[in-house]
Amino acid sequence: MQYAVGFRRLGTIRIYFETSSSWPYDPIRKSRVNTSGYAVSYLAQVAEMFGLSDRWAYRRSYGDKAWFGLDRESAEELLAEADVVFSITGSTRLAEEGLEVGRLVYVCTDPSSTRCCSPRETKLSARWSRSMTML
Repeated sequence: MQYAVGFRRLGTIRIYFETSSSWPYDPIRKSRVNTSGYAVSYLAQVAEMFGLSDRWAYRRSYGDKAWFGLDRESAEELLAEADVVFSITGSTRLAEEGLEVGRLVYVCTDPSSTRCCSPRETKLSARWSRSMTML
C-alpha cells in the first residue's frame, strides 16, 4: 500500500492490485483458507484508510478468478493499458495468470531473493527476466 500512496503523492494515477495465486491467510482462523472474505474485507478497509477506497482490486486467482473492488473488465483494462505496472515482490506471475500488462517492473523487497532473480542462475529467473524490468 505504501507504494500506491507514494505514487499518489507524486501525482500519478495509481491503483492497488492484488492477484493472489495462493490461499490467503486468515488471522482469525490462524491458517490459510480457501475463501477470500477476510482478505477482501481487510483490503477494503486499508484502501479506504489511505484514500484508495475506489482504486483497488483483488483477484482470487487460486480459485474462480473472481475480482473484488474494481470489476473484472475495469481491472483487466487498467492493467493492460497502464504505462507501467509495478510488481512488488513478484509473488504473482501475471502472464501465467492470463493477465495482460504493458511494461511490468519487478521491485524486489527481499534482499535474499535477488540472487534467485538473476537471469544467470535459474530457469525461473530467466522467465522472470523476459517478462519484467528489474530495478
